[in-house]
Amino acid sequence: MRLVLLFALTTAALYSCLLPLWEGFDEPFHYAYVESLAAGRLPILQHTRIPSELRESLKLTPVGPILHRSLPGSIVYSDWFALPPEERFARRNALESLRSKAAAQPSDLINYEAQQAPLAYALLVPLELLISSMSLPQRILVIRLFAAGMSTLLLFAASRWLAQTLGLEGPLRLLALVCVFESQMLWGSIAHVTNDWLAIPLVVTFAACLASLVRTRSSQKIIALGFLLAAGLLTKAYFLGFVPVFLAVLLYKRVCSTIPFRSRLFAGGIPVLVAGPWYLRNLRLYGNISGIQEITRGVTFLQAFHAFFHINWISGIIDLARWSLWTGNWSFVAFSRNTVNIELLLLAVSFCLLLVRFRQIAISELWIFFTIASFTFALVYYTCVAWVDTGGLAQAAEPWYPQAIMPAIWILACLGLERNGRVGRLVAGVLCVVSAWIAALTYLAKLFPLYGGYQVRATLPEMWKWWTGNPSALLSTTALAPPSVLYALLIGFLALLVALNAAILKKLV
Repeated sequence: MRLVLLFALTTAALYSCLLPLWEGFDEPFHYAYVESLAAGRLPILQHTRIPSELRESLKLTPVGPILHRSLPGSIVYSDWFALPPEERFARRNALESLRSKAAAQPSDLINYEAQQAPLAYALLVPLELLISSMSLPQRILVIRLFAAGMSTLLLFAASRWLAQTLGLEGPLRLLALVCVFESQMLWGSIAHVTNDWLAIPLVVTFAACLASLVRTRSSQKIIALGFLLAAGLLTKAYFLGFVPVFLAVLLYKRVCSTIPFRSRLFAGGIPVLVAGPWYLRNLRLYGNISGIQEITRGVTFLQAFHAFFHINWISGIIDLARWSLWTGNWSFVAFSRNTVNIELLLLAVSFCLLLVRFRQIAISELWIFFTIASFTFALVYYTCVAWVDTGGLAQAAEPWYPQAIMPAIWILACLGLERNGRVGRLVAGVLCVVSAWIAALTYLAKLFPLYGGYQVRATLPEMWKWWTGNPSALLSTTALAPPSVLYALLIGFLALLVALNAAILKKLV
């Protein structure tokens, strides 16, 4: 297990260092939230603007095509790599000269992340104040490394607790944890400045505490569950999707009469007292509890309900399933569809094997299924809202949302494999190889070449040509860490990847 943790921390560092400035989903706007709190101001949606320093940086560094379309004066990666070397380095030097200003002037860009709950950003404020004298790229790298590292530690502990509580043992527990930390989209969600660094491990901790609670008579655990929900609600509004689960377990414990009324009342009051004021603020400012941008812009529940019958759910679910495993950051580059489909098929087979042994499904597993279902229902509602807001363009939720439940999905899938003898071990072995293959190619054939100037479909000869050429020339103008650091982390990542998966395969044979 220590090797898994080392692998996860190495991957966190590699991803944080390799990802170019502002290539993380909505990163400049999330960071602007941190800067607002550091300046003593709580941002307000449709009113708070990002600082001029950040607006200037968006002209000095390459951005993905989606951000480029909405940002006058920005430059996409393909145009960046076509610039003369001296101009790229001049822009990079200008970027390095940007420093935080206590009285920074607001820019022309509205911060569309201003409605987010504050806890994850507030925890980053002391670090932001400590490193305020550093250049902008240096500050972002330090915050990324801190947030991704803390998220990794919390997620590792929570995932291990959940696996242990559900009775997943041996090589299949190891496989589940490795699959969690091999996932590109996990790192695409937490290895940049965002609130997901805290939200995702809080969801898994909530699930683990819930699974443990339903098997015990512990008043302490139901109170802990209340605190976890409150912390989650102060981190991200999608925790509203877990409120039905929390209310259901309070009712379940009342029916079972296993926990005193006083403890249940106290646990139920914690989220109301701790997180309630924030959501009352949303209601006062935006006219809705969640503060979701689309609802604030006027999308009604009736419109969302009607949208349900117009969305192509089959296509949307398939796309979201793929994106939940691999999405090339804010540039949204694609991975091999066939390879990702194989991993999805193996996951589906694993769940079928779990259901085949339905008599072995424990009460704690049923509650995890309920948790996943409740969150999925919230994603369905959000998809309907987004469909209305975009005039029918959005057919699925954003790919970083399902990351909250992906660790639980991996653990349940591996439970299905564990309970099916030779067939389960065979599927586990194939899943182990496929997941490791995707993880290796994520860096060797996708992200390193993408941010190092290679802009066409990857082939083995072309990849060899790129790696044996001068990959550092362009990579040094996009990544946040020097190429030498990136190569050292890549070697460590690959060595740990091979060692872990070899150990799993050896135990499965």
